[in-house]
Amino acid sequence: MNRQSLIRSLILFTLSCTTVPSFASGPISGDTAPAIEPVSKVSFGDVLSLDVTHQPTLFRYGEAPSQFVELWQPEGIVRPPVVVFIHGGCWLAEYDLSHANAMASAFVDQGFAVWSIEYRRVGEPGGGWPNSLSDVEAAITAMEDFGEQLNLDRAVLSGHSAGGHLALLISAKANYSHRFKQVFGLAPISRLADYSMGTNSCQRATSLFMGGLPTDDAADYRAADPSQRELSANLTLILGADDAIVESSYSLLESVPSTSIPNAGHFDVLHPQTQTFRSFLAQVKEQLNDQ
Repeated sequence: MNRQSLIRSLILFTLSCTTVPSFASGPISGDTAPAIEPVSKVSFGDVLSLDVTHQPTLFRYGEAPSQFVELWQPEGIVRPPVVVFIHGGCWLAEYDLSHANAMASAFVDQGFAVWSIEYRRVGEPGGGWPNSLSDVEAAITAMEDFGEQLNLDRAVLSGHSAGGHLALLISAKANYSHRFKQVFGLAPISRLADYSMGTNSCQRATSLFMGGLPTDDAADYRAADPSQRELSANLTLILGADDAIVESSYSLLESVPSTSIPNAGHFDVLHPQTQTFRSFLAQVKEQLNDQ
């Protein structure tokens, strides 16, 4: 299958994910989650349809079109704590950081700033391994210039799916991981080589990201596979028990704490009205002492 056919099949796969009945859109607000029944197994389309009540400011850390971050800041809070976020999307250029906007906006409602990282992905010049990871490193380094605006001593790192894969690799780098009180892998692709041998569209995209299969370059896969790296002790995983895109067996790591949310799908953590997001929010608050 050529690259364009693979990308088309991925888009069709994503859009066909399970949907839920209509619900009131909008991120949570105030100090606690709204007293409504959480939704679950939301689709990519459900996440895209959510209202976004805040707007970010864009800052560049490089010259390429995708080398930028979006800074989401709450009003009236001096030097808020920071949630650094790396979006997923199978490392493909077709999926940018905007699908996590509702989640970022919900964190702003809770008094957090969000440093949402865009990076070069497969389908644009320079995208793929190892440059996608290098971009994330550069974006984290660029955050150091914002110490007057953000409380960098109260920061966590998080990443979803393919972005979770990159977040776990950052946690293996001592010069980066020490900057964060906690690293959260949200349905992360933790076992890259194993994942690349699967048959769903995102699994097949792994070889595009890596430039081949594990049999083509075992050394590159070892370097890019979180399960083969010594990861930060301050790492936890949050998974959906019914995730069909990154099944738990590809996320779980020995000796790494994890929370598995029953009846939750792959995109639930991006939706502020799900139990998965609420679990993520509660754990962020616990780490940053923001009860």
